[in-house]
Amino acid sequence: MLGIVRLFDSTLRAVLDVPELALFLGVALLLIIVGIFSWIVRRGKRM
Repeated sequence: MLGIVRLFDSTLRAVLDVPELALFLGVALLLIIVGIFSWIVRRGKRM
C-alpha cells in the first residue's frame, strides 16, 4: 500500500512541475467542486 502512495505522490509531483498541467488540473478541480456544489444546491431546492 505504501508503494502505491509513493508512486502516486511522485507522479503528482512530476505533473505539478509542469505549469500548464498544474493549471489544467487546478481548473478541472475547481469545475468539479463547482459542479458538485451546484448539484447539491439544486437537489436541496427540490426537496
